[in-house]
Amino acid sequence: MALDTASTPTRVPDAATNGPAAATAKKRLARLYAAIWRWHFIAGLLVTPILFVVSLAGAIYVFRDELEPVLYPELFVVAPQAQMLGYGELVAAAEAAYPNAHAEYIFQHRDPAHSLGIHMHLSETEDLTAYVNQYTGQVLGMQDHSSFFDWILTLHRSLFAGLFGRLVVELMVGWSISSVLTGLYLWWRRSSGKPGRWWVRWAGKPRAILRELHSVLGAYFAIVAVVIMATGLIFTYAAGTLMLGSLAVSGQLPASYISAPRSAAAAADATPLTIDQAVARYQATGNAAEWSLFIPEKPEQAFSFTTSSSHDLPNMRMAWVDQYNGTILDDLRWNMLGLPAKAALYFYPIHTGAIYGWPTKIIAVLTCLILIGLSVSGVLLWWWRRPKGKLGVPSRVNEQVVPKWMVALIVVLSIFMPLMGVSLLLVLFGDWAWRRWQRSRHNQPA
Repeated sequence: MALDTASTPTRVPDAATNGPAAATAKKRLARLYAAIWRWHFIAGLLVTPILFVVSLAGAIYVFRDELEPVLYPELFVVAPQAQMLGYGELVAAAEAAYPNAHAEYIFQHRDPAHSLGIHMHLSETEDLTAYVNQYTGQVLGMQDHSSFFDWILTLHRSLFAGLFGRLVVELMVGWSISSVLTGLYLWWRRSSGKPGRWWVRWAGKPRAILRELHSVLGAYFAIVAVVIMATGLIFTYAAGTLMLGSLAVSGQLPASYISAPRSAAAAADATPLTIDQAVARYQATGNAAEWSLFIPEKPEQAFSFTTSSSHDLPNMRMAWVDQYNGTILDDLRWNMLGLPAKAALYFYPIHTGAIYGWPTKIIAVLTCLILIGLSVSGVLLWWWRRPKGKLGVPSRVNEQVVPKWMVALIVVLSIFMPLMGVSLLLVLFGDWAWRRWQRSRHNQPA
């Protein structure tokens, strides 16, 4: 992560020109700078290995929609025709090709040259997605969770370590955010007592140039990096549960989003709608180029349609169709959502860079690469500057130097990132216990 390798400062911004007040202010800022530098150093060094892996996986995943048709044209690319087959017929073709699985979802892509995806359930732990030519009914093949981009996504979210891996990634994201923010503060203050430079000075030795790159590039991309990491927290275990739970408890999520509407009770011999009848009923109340459909498996369930494009959220829609009488049980539109719920829906396109298409995706990839570069350069700079045979951790600042505004910021970050908050409490307790033990060794009162 962003490891600013400037030495512990000896000069700080002038609070005044002369007198005791100026000297006191300088000492206070010097201690604060040293404390933040120590935090930045330790946090950055700890998160570097995982941040490197997660950022690399994220950079690759950003262009999944664009790369999959190139990597797997036999699965995703079809020749558009004037008329496509019925969805029921296409589902039947997929289930005939994979007789041990049954269809759960249909994914209709906005591009007519993109095949139809049918998500199928095999067992409690196994699923696959079959791809069917919607014009000919040919089953083109399938992908399971071992596909390349599913592998990349699992690496990005959990490091292939299940729930434990998810928690580790979430914890490291929290500390990475703190490392970026502390690095931004260090860049702004600089040890010279002036705001950080906006450009790289290319004169000097390679180590000095690398330090300049680390500092300046980190400053330019700091806010974007924090936004990308913060919006990804909604997909984590603890922070994500907290965010969605808060929206639900505060009434910001519609009731149908929390608990899907159910089909009305029907006679035992009632005949459910076909998939094509349900699609026709849905499209009669507002068509969309791209949508997904959940196919009901139980008598009380309804057909569930979702229209949600990352780059066109104001046209999002969720609708439920009674599987027996075709009634629209609920129809959620963008204008029916509160501001917090709308903001939450923007988290995914912001996190992946899809919000404005290619330009923001390129920014997302560049940010991931910058984070990788900051991680590597920070470790290199630490390794080069550390005293021989020592770890080279900046010295602890004994005085209480954290201002109230910084305490408030830490509290807010800890609320939104509970794992980081818990870990911070453990660190503070460990530091207090260590100091107490050191004092007792020297027969000093605690």
